[in-house]
Amino acid sequence: MQAFIYSRISSTKQQTGDGLDRQIELTHNYAKSLNLDIQHESFQDIASGYHGKQMQGRLGVFLDAIKTGKVKTPAALVVESLDRLGREHTMDALPRLMDIINSGVEVHEVSTGVVYNREDTHKIHIAIAVMERAHNESKVKALRTKQAYKTAKQKAAETGKVITSLVPVWMEVKDDKIVLIPERAELVKRIFEMYLSGCGGTVIARTFHKENIEYPVYNIKAFKGKPEWNEQRILKIIKSTATYGALTSIQPHHKDHVLYDYYPAVITIDTYNKAQQVMKSRVKKKTKTHQMQNIFTGLLECGDCGSTIQPNLSTTTKKGIKIPMWYLRCSGKTGGKSCKAKNINLPNTEYTILMWFRSLRFSKLQVDSRDEITTTEALVTKLDEQASNLLYLVSTGNQRAILMFEQVEQQLQESKSKLVQLELQNEKPQLERIETKLALDTKNIDLRRIVNLELQKVIDKIVVNVVNKEVTFSVYFKNPKFGTKYICGLQKSIHKAQPDEELPVGWHTDAQV
Repeated sequence: MQAFIYSRISSTKQQTGDGLDRQIELTHNYAKSLNLDIQHESFQDIASGYHGKQMQGRLGVFLDAIKTGKVKTPAALVVESLDRLGREHTMDALPRLMDIINSGVEVHEVSTGVVYNREDTHKIHIAIAVMERAHNESKVKALRTKQAYKTAKQKAAETGKVITSLVPVWMEVKDDKIVLIPERAELVKRIFEMYLSGCGGTVIARTFHKENIEYPVYNIKAFKGKPEWNEQRILKIIKSTATYGALTSIQPHHKDHVLYDYYPAVITIDTYNKAQQVMKSRVKKKTKTHQMQNIFTGLLECGDCGSTIQPNLSTTTKKGIKIPMWYLRCSGKTGGKSCKAKNINLPNTEYTILMWFRSLRFSKLQVDSRDEITTTEALVTKLDEQASNLLYLVSTGNQRAILMFEQVEQQLQESKSKLVQLELQNEKPQLERIETKLALDTKNIDLRRIVNLELQKVIDKIVVNVVNKEVTFSVYFKNPKFGTKYICGLQKSIHKAQPDEELPVGWHTDAQV
């Protein structure tokens, strides 16, 4: 009979032991003793059987081969122990064993000498017992590992003991204490300041390149070349909870464990939360702040199909000479939508809308969120208390409590995100009014970025409609008291467009009262 031999260890750390060698020797000797025809070299996996990772490896490939008929039956699958096929819950592991057997492949367990096949059905109870034992062993081991890590974190919280010498690159361990590296800590602080002022990850990286600031590392040999600043590395720092002093688990399955005040903080948790909210809003609106070619990035919406409107560089011919020209084009056209919207001149659009905005004051356009902030703060406190009260029942395994806890936690996170967003909107604007001439200059990237951020605080969207060569900009304010304002003009002369009604001086101040 043909024989296929399989062995598995859980992690690369076990490679230093004799786990694989032992399994290979035992299974080969067993197969030879029964005169089984070993088909090829042993196949093996380095994967956690408790989490079923072996099904993504060589074992999964072999089982697919059985299902598709590539493995000729009858045949034998030889393993040192049944738990090499997996240590998942019995209700997950047993059906897999039954599928193998029903396909005509016997499973030989070397450690017990038991052969599982369709004829000896009474042996299935042995398989169930082995699976139960293997799963429970792994479950206990996982719980012990988790508890050991929690204990280490608890000791760290009580005594200040360092859990691991692996710390972020802006810190180091001295005399069993974690301390900041001053110049690197200042760099982290600067990254947050630049990001909250409107700079994107790419802009920050380019700035550091120009200033010849080296990317901080501990072991340069770990990199193939000289590591450089880029957007991903900037955002990784911004996402790191270590920046405000919190340690999240160094183990991937324990990410829910957070130890506050473990690291020396570079920024406050409020600054961190604001940065995360800004990051979410930029991803949502697909705002690209590295060039700011379009000062209304994230605000313009097509009136025909509802897609975003983006800048596009094209050419126009004047007196036989091709001149580059920026236009605004609906992204729905390139995305496959049947949109009929026409392109419009970008510089003229900016001129028209910014000229209309020049008499407006950002501080007067803001939505007064103080009452909503107070309400949301109270809700956060209430949900936090509810979550704390449920923790004991959750620890006992009460399924109803676990479900309620998950629901409360989700509401809590949503409320916290909303609170940060409200606080951002309620902050004092970085500028009071728009200096139109300066803002129209595309070289003034920093100013244009600030204008864009302030506009996003007070404007929900600007819908652009082009019908019969006439253009209408519908400006929707976040403050409902201002209503919707319209600017109308011709497609070929947008710079001459006018609002549908002349706005009296202080109109937005009056509307706010």
